[in-house]
Amino acid sequence: MNWVALRRGNFPLTRNLHNSAISFAKANVKKKPLGGKTKAKQGFKTKNASDSKVKKSGTTHLVFKDAVRRLGYEKYAPVFTANELAHKDLDTRVGEIVKYKRSTESKLRLLGSFKKYQHHELFRNPVSLISENLIQINNRFVEKFDDGSANNRTILMGDYKVGKSTLISQTQSLVDDKYNGEVVLLHFDYPERTKEGTSDYLFNKRREIYQQPMFTKRWIMKTRQANKDIFSKMLLSKDVTFVTRKVEFKYEAGKNTLYEYLKNCHDFGKTESNNAFEFFISELKHHSATYPVLLSIDNFNALTTSPFTKYKHPDFKPIHFKEFEVGKFFLDYASGSENFTKGGVLLGESCDSGKHDNLSIALGLTAYDPYRASSLDTNLIERLMSNGGISVFDVQQLPKSQIRSLCEFYHENGVLFMRDYIYKDDDREVDLSLEQIADLNYTKSGGNPGLLLKHVTMSF
Repeated sequence: MNWVALRRGNFPLTRNLHNSAISFAKANVKKKPLGGKTKAKQGFKTKNASDSKVKKSGTTHLVFKDAVRRLGYEKYAPVFTANELAHKDLDTRVGEIVKYKRSTESKLRLLGSFKKYQHHELFRNPVSLISENLIQINNRFVEKFDDGSANNRTILMGDYKVGKSTLISQTQSLVDDKYNGEVVLLHFDYPERTKEGTSDYLFNKRREIYQQPMFTKRWIMKTRQANKDIFSKMLLSKDVTFVTRKVEFKYEAGKNTLYEYLKNCHDFGKTESNNAFEFFISELKHHSATYPVLLSIDNFNALTTSPFTKYKHPDFKPIHFKEFEVGKFFLDYASGSENFTKGGVLLGESCDSGKHDNLSIALGLTAYDPYRASSLDTNLIERLMSNGGISVFDVQQLPKSQIRSLCEFYHENGVLFMRDYIYKDDDREVDLSLEQIADLNYTKSGGNPGLLLKHVTMSF
């Protein structure tokens, strides 16, 4: 093509062909009505096509924090090199930035262990820091799996954004690595969903307990996917018969697997009484001597702060969470009245769910006041204190040396930016050493990893 001719205005003849139909078209002449009278116009303005066009402000309706998480922002993060989190030689790796094993990471994603607003989308894969907290939880919890879950119950407590939920996911990874994937991971990221009134519920007269079909069905689905390999090795301990889509299934003990049962049995979501969840837990107990079970419940204090749910009895009295099938499961294993032969129960406290003396008294952190007994759930407190009680693990802030390791890692991966003072007269670049950057961020965060990440990523 002659670009010189284009600059001089000598455009190709083919461009004018597109306008020829418009240039030679006849004018649209309106015909006058008979009698010479014009029709009166209505007293409203017609809407133009441009006015009816929907205005779009961007690619999503979500706010920024939700958008970067939903749209896969981590796909554009640079590839980094890091060792994997492993149970072996953990004591010698304090302060090291690690990533999760690929197989473990996929399990944790299915289980919902990587929670919202933890800013994992900043990196290609979720990263983690081996801290003293992880060393201690390994010694005090992971190494006690052979004692049984009733004797291995721990709750994580600490300040806001200190990393309690992150420590749960790290513990899950350690357990999975210790047993080479031969472990069952049961995780509840938001147990308060069992009591907020958003799920259907029905009463099982035979067992005298309430059931939540849709909640149970969704949880079973992701648990089945995350533990597919291990459930496929578990042979049923007893015969079971059920009907799915008008087809009767008869599974035999020692022949069919637990995964087959979970895949084909749809009783979990049926709006009628069933014992599917009870059968599932009984099979886990039966196999727990061979395949340990880790039950982790984050935001556990959401249940104890307000034990009564939004659901109602037929007489319109609120239902206690322990009267539900899943809620009873929580309390049975958190109190130690039910036991996995090998395993542990790991609970997490959330600062967003508020505080109540029910939990603090049960943990021995607050003295019981008989004059306030009317505002307490004494039965719940006694249950949690039974069988030796729950061990309290106080998650500590990070020391300055580990804050420095995080700042160095953030800087290498393009997350940490230092901007000069905008009103300086000269254009000299900022020349701060890594030690000064670490000092600054340690002072602002106080050693809190969540606040550190917020200061680093949410600065303008």
